[in-house]
Amino acid sequence: MKRKLSALRISSFILLCFLIISCQPENNDTQMAISGMDKIDEGAYLAVYDLKGFEEGNRLSVIEVDPASGIKAQPVLINNWKHEDGAGSDLESVCRLPDRENEFLIAESGKWDGEYGRLFHLKLVNATSSYYAEILGVIELPEFDAKGPDDPAGDEIEGLACFSTLNSELVVLFGERGGSDTYTDGLIRWALADLSKYELKWTTVGKTGVTVNAPDIWKTGDLNRDISGLHIDEDQNIWAVASEELGDNGPFNSIVYQIGNVQADLIEPVIFSDSLEVYKAISGFKAEAISGGTESIPGSRFTIGTEDEQLGGSWRVLN
Repeated sequence: MKRKLSALRISSFILLCFLIISCQPENNDTQMAISGMDKIDEGAYLAVYDLKGFEEGNRLSVIEVDPASGIKAQPVLINNWKHEDGAGSDLESVCRLPDRENEFLIAESGKWDGEYGRLFHLKLVNATSSYYAEILGVIELPEFDAKGPDDPAGDEIEGLACFSTLNSELVVLFGERGGSDTYTDGLIRWALADLSKYELKWTTVGKTGVTVNAPDIWKTGDLNRDISGLHIDEDQNIWAVASEELGDNGPFNSIVYQIGNVQADLIEPVIFSDSLEVYKAISGFKAEAISGGTESIPGSRFTIGTEDEQLGGSWRVLN
């Protein structure tokens, strides 16, 4: 009887996730307001949270996906951030490094009054029932004054994606959200990341960037973020989430759309689509992270993380 009941519960859980395409982590508190996410393996995702430098709390977690026991978030401990500015502040994006086991880059949104604006290289370690991460190095990001020269805030980098060239050089895409007086549209920049010297190598066009205007389904034209998360799939397509908020309690709206694709070419690593179309519209949630689906939940093509301001956040699958 116990075996039949357990199997029934498991089947019901999978069916529920498949039908409504939505799963909520067990410890769904404000810490689950996900600002960036990438896949570790078929059963887990690394997520970052946008706590500011003066705020206490976990800045990273591992979201474990197990239909038999539920979906839960495990905090990731970092003892030493290896930088004079201390713990990560306003972490908004993360990407897994290709061909490196359990190594990731996580990025702050940008500089604030001359501080922060860092790209952290870390290695994730699973120590039995808990996780910790070792910071292997730190890269200083340039300041692009996305909000204008009179604003103490620097850029609004909200998306990060990584891929390798044919020579195994690491290219990093930076997605800026847009919506400011200086940059009304989203922006994709790219650079080679040298992890032996911990520096970025920019081309002129890569540093200038290419504007991206998300497909227009918004209630108001000046409140949307054209890029709030980036993801490169197995076919080298670049996917993004865009979002809008009409207040700290919503309503929220989001979309998933394809920007283009990447190729192993240092001169032109990004091919942008001529026209952008909505792949999936998501009403009621402010998506700030996107990654690949999981085999644990049949029918899932993407996973998203939401940051719904005062309403907290959630992890969900999309078909």
